Amino acid sequence: MNVVLPTLSRGWFASPAKRIAFVALLAVAVAGALFTRIERFELRRTEALSFALQDAEVFYLPPVPVLRVMALGHPGFASDLLFIRCVSYFVTHLFSDRTFPWLETYLDRVTRLDPYTEPVYEWAMKAVKYRQMITNDVIAESNRWAERGLQVFPDNWKLYLEIGFNHYFEWTSDTEEQHAEEQRKAVDYFMIAASLPGSRLDPNFVTNLYLKHNEKDMALFYAVQRYQDGSDAEKALLLDRVAALISDQAAHAIAEREAQWKATFPYAPASLYDLVGEWEAPRVPLRLERDTAVEQLDRPFDILDRKPDAADRPTEGSYHRG
Repeated sequence: MNVVLPTLSRGWFASPAKRIAFVALLAVAVAGALFTRIERFELRRTEALSFALQDAEVFYLPPVPVLRVMALGHPGFASDLLFIRCVSYFVTHLFSDRTFPWLETYLDRVTRLDPYTEPVYEWAMKAVKYRQMITNDVIAESNRWAERGLQVFPDNWKLYLEIGFNHYFEWTSDTEEQHAEEQRKAVDYFMIAASLPGSRLDPNFVTNLYLKHNEKDMALFYAVQRYQDGSDAEKALLLDRVAALISDQAAHAIAEREAQWKATFPYAPASLYDLVGEWEAPRVPLRLERDTAVEQLDRPFDILDRKPDAADRPTEGSYHRG
């Protein structure tokens, strides 16, 4: 200490200019520290106030009939604005307490104002699972939003996939029997999701699930149904799995079915070929007797050459519709 002070005095207090610079730097450091503490205090106060305002705003959110009147004939636009506010509320709580006490109220207003916004249901079924803990009640709420979306969009494969994922991976069961039952439900949802138009779910995934539960008949049935929709790599993997776990004959039958479809109905979807089967052209006689052929060809035109009989003429006073 006795060495530092003389050195400091010689370095910073040797001249008036250095003394002024030292005082200025010290003042800047003190001001910066005070400013940082003040800003931290203001940030905490603002966050606390924003949460209070959010609770008050949602608490006084008007019911749906009032919102429809306030939308002035544009409920879809009002629903979009409310959904933007809902996402903002979700993000704010996501990086703080992760409780989302009013998220369901927001989503209920949004979907009742405009129930035909498909991405809202897809977002809701995933957003509700970002709470502090994923319990069975949270999973049930996620499934409810997915099922609510299926009432309006029954062909949305993502909603079926999310329900199946919740039952298979997220649901907590008390016993092995309950766990097996939940997984069995999930496989059915996975199958529906993979069977819908536009689905990007790998058919090998569902086939493997059926084989895992020792349901070879369902695995083979699904493999036949969805084989045509897979890519070349997925088809090859599917045939290998069927050959290894079921039989080589089953894999050969699937490949032969594809060859028949390409040879018979290459211009039609494979699903249509599965419905109508193989097509046989109608056989037309190559030779006909001349009189028989002429009689058959002229039969539709006999009505034009036939003269009207007395019975065909309208009587006086009768009404004839031409």
